[in-house]
Amino acid sequence: MPDTSYRTYNVDDYDPAQFYDHHENQETPNSGPDEVQVRQFMESNNLEDALKSVILSPPLGHAEQDLKERCTNLVVLVLHSFKSVEIEEMVRKLELEDGDILMKYVYKGMQLSSDSAMCQTLLTWHSHIVERFGHGSIIRVFSGRMKNLYRNLAISGTLFFCAVLMFSFDDATKWKSRFVGVDMKHKLNPHNLEDLGFEVFYYHNNASKDFLDFEMDAGRRLIPRKFKTRWVGNIEIPEDVERFAEFWKRSSFRNCVGLDMKRRGSDSVFLKGPETADILARLRDELLDTGMFPFLSSGTFLGWYRECTIIPHTYDVDLAVFKYNYKPEYPYKLLNGSSEFKLVRMFGKLEDGLELTVVPKLKANPRIDIFVMYDGIENGVLTHHYVPGLSGTVVFLFSKCFGMT
Repeated sequence: MPDTSYRTYNVDDYDPAQFYDHHENQETPNSGPDEVQVRQFMESNNLEDALKSVILSPPLGHAEQDLKERCTNLVVLVLHSFKSVEIEEMVRKLELEDGDILMKYVYKGMQLSSDSAMCQTLLTWHSHIVERFGHGSIIRVFSGRMKNLYRNLAISGTLFFCAVLMFSFDDATKWKSRFVGVDMKHKLNPHNLEDLGFEVFYYHNNASKDFLDFEMDAGRRLIPRKFKTRWVGNIEIPEDVERFAEFWKRSSFRNCVGLDMKRRGSDSVFLKGPETADILARLRDELLDTGMFPFLSSGTFLGWYRECTIIPHTYDVDLAVFKYNYKPEYPYKLLNGSSEFKLVRMFGKLEDGLELTVVPKLKANPRIDIFVMYDGIENGVLTHHYVPGLSGTVVFLFSKCFGMT
């Protein structure tokens, strides 16, 4: 029998918390682009070759932070030299790998730069890179960072990473910190996330709930579980960046009051709270899958805030979606039978006031009104929202929706 001992591994020699991928590229770190050559290209207005030169020689795998920052500043200088009308054409000439490298430089440049015009240029490049290569270009950048984070973490178990989604442009000058969410069950476990440049917060992951509950210094945030994720080691990353970002914008928790309305036992009950809430959740999920982000409106919102449930004697419930978020194809989904709900009526037009009423299939109740909500603009500034009345003479005004505009 041939000797097979060379194929034997001692699994006890491997620490899963210190995973290392031996198949990764282990070439000698690159020292970065030739700055003299790049500047010569720029002086001769040969920006395309200048960009290709910096892309071909990134300082990948190099440990010296000063070198990385010098290279990034050089790349940002090249990017800023392009006219806005030239950026899209230049990005179209890039291959996928070039786009990924350039996206890394863009994020690093946003982190380092404090110049408003420079940051605006980087945002323009970012937009065209995403348009050319899709949101995978964002995920690949942060997946690469997560591999390094994953190797160096001094904590085991599930982590939820949302830094890619929580970059926010602050006063058009610089990007805020990166954030990492850690499952609450690991709160007492030691970790070195702050040392790796992340701001840490914790979340509750209750499998019986259809949302994640984040604890933030500024208050709680609740995120529906309606998004796909992928894993990099023990780190979970949202795949649908836009959906998670929209959830985050709308996630600020507001507790209901829970007033006792002292209704009499003989008062009629038309809608049962838990059953109606479950039906609303199903419609919410269907609208989310269609690309709309609904929210409680009018009397339904009032009842939920006041009583923490559906008003029992009401005959319908109200949802709303913003006009910019409304999908005109949704009524066809209701009519062709591919929805869990059916269309009862549809009033108005999208441009000046649209309302749909739906009910669950095989049931007559609850009747759910879906209003399209419009932006109220005064002197070029968003001051309120409104829903036109069906009579054409009445307009229902609403204050600006917190975090949703």
